[in-house]
Amino acid sequence: MDRLAEIGRCDYDEPGVKAQPFVTIRCPACGSADVRAQAAGRFSCQHCQSSFLYAGTTGGGSNLNAGSGDLGGQQAVTRSAALLVTVVGLVIAVFAVAFFFLFFAVGEQVVAVVDATTTAVEQRAGPATVATPSARVVPSHASSAVKPPTSPGVFSRPEITPTPARPPERPAAPEPVDLADYQRLIGCECSAKSARKIVELRARGTGNATTISGSGMQVTRGMAFVLAATGEEPWLLPVSDDTAPAARYAVNEFTLGVGCNGDTVVVASGKTLSAWSRATRALLWSQTLPGSFGVYRERPGPDLELRCESLRLAKDVATVRAGGKSVRFALLDGAPR
Repeated sequence: MDRLAEIGRCDYDEPGVKAQPFVTIRCPACGSADVRAQAAGRFSCQHCQSSFLYAGTTGGGSNLNAGSGDLGGQQAVTRSAALLVTVVGLVIAVFAVAFFFLFFAVGEQVVAVVDATTTAVEQRAGPATVATPSARVVPSHASSAVKPPTSPGVFSRPEITPTPARPPERPAAPEPVDLADYQRLIGCECSAKSARKIVELRARGTGNATTISGSGMQVTRGMAFVLAATGEEPWLLPVSDDTAPAARYAVNEFTLGVGCNGDTVVVASGKTLSAWSRATRALLWSQTLPGSFGVYRERPGPDLELRCESLRLAKDVATVRAGGKSVRFALLDGAPR
């Protein structure tokens, strides 16, 4: 067989078989014809010590599949390198696309932060004074006027419409007082020497209220008082539970003290002393006495009994005796003297 491979031709014909010429088998690695057959279709090169496969002849040419040892290793390395290059290229392409999208996303966030910072600085600094052109009214079915153009970040101040001044409200006129509804109290009067007028204190009952508690039954009597001076409209005093005279009394027998000094009328009742101004028709002041003035008690019977006494007013000072003590107060502000 080696000889036939070496001479490369056939010197015999088998009966019934057409003679076929031999082809020279060469090593695909080094091109040497010094080859040996090892197995079916497998040869080894005596020159480079490589092995290869011989597939046969087709159309008069040789068709060899070589592979072994060094050649097979080189081809495997080549395929691995090509695969590695392909993988590296794909990784680079993926990173390039990701970096591209990341760059644009970060860029948009940076621009948004810069815009927000600029707007905050403009708002902190306050709107700049910008002269805006006056708007020209254009008839339209959708809007009645065209708004003037405005710059971003600049806020126009709203126009201030002055509030029309209102005339001062006049105090409500006092309700007319009918003196016929009030009882004259004997002794509850004083003389305003500077004006030469007689001032009277009149009263009437406004109703009783009965309160029942664990300690018993108590009747509270409502009262209204009027100051009437010669030549003046009667004045209904705005009395309360803390003034003298008071709006309610829990007793049916008490004493009222009355004194005058110019336009000031001083009244004592219970444990309270009050000064009233006829000029301004207002309460000037009220002070607490050390005790009840005169009689202040509940007596048997349903009738109400009032007593009147004169108060001593001299040198702008009111002198009152109550609770066994004599106290003095300034007529101007009620300060103790």
